[in-house]
Amino acid sequence: MNAREYLQTCRGEDVLSAAAFDQYDVMMRAIWRHIIALNTNLYLLSKIISFPFTFLGVDPQPYWTATQRALFDGSVLALWRVVLDTNPAGRTLIHVKNHLFASLRDERARRALAEVMEQDFPTGWSETWGEKVEEIRHNYVAHFNFDKQMSPTEEDIKQRSLSLADLNVVQEKVADLFDILALDVKFIAMPPEYDPDVRMGGREDQRSDIEKLLDSLARESHLVNLPETNPALWPWELKRLSQEDKDKLNTLRRQFGLSEV
Repeated sequence: MNAREYLQTCRGEDVLSAAAFDQYDVMMRAIWRHIIALNTNLYLLSKIISFPFTFLGVDPQPYWTATQRALFDGSVLALWRVVLDTNPAGRTLIHVKNHLFASLRDERARRALAEVMEQDFPTGWSETWGEKVEEIRHNYVAHFNFDKQMSPTEEDIKQRSLSLADLNVVQEKVADLFDILALDVKFIAMPPEYDPDVRMGGREDQRSDIEKLLDSLARESHLVNLPETNPALWPWELKRLSQEDKDKLNTLRRQFGLSEV
């Protein structure tokens, strides 16, 4: 049994004193809410960013731009709260880790935690992405840095560059640390409606709310309906489409019960 596997057998109530466990449990459950918020934000953000607004001829309109910005900002704030916050009034996963090291009564569990942290979360593990999250949080989300926002340098732009792919990589790392510190408890990582491994009982349509909303945009879009709404224009539009575009369009038309083109 390796170090990770041993930690997963440790019950908090057994390896911590009653007082230490109470502190640990409160911190973990508080941070868990921010983990769920982070995962929810990134799920919604990925759905919106991957939606082919331009291809379908759908005007994204201010709502979708504002929604993307809010989800991105919320993800940055969640990462700050969960890992990076230096406010002594806050509680991060680093606080939980330090609390466990100071309070574990099981020496094997302490050694196992030290081994996992050294191997997978060495000093500086959050430095690269943490600097970007801090830069964005301090100058663009929580505060308004006039110079950086209105006349940014090339370095400013580089420092605030954080893509959805970057956020997903960070999220996986943070989720891994949370799971390690959770010991034998397995927390639900996101709302069940957004978990691809969960089937919602009693629901014939298993699509999530955001999937239904975006599907409705696609169903009403210019391109999906063009063969029926403007048969004269459609042959000219069809010539413009690549085979990959045709395949994407036919996938949508089949989904909506329309004939292939």
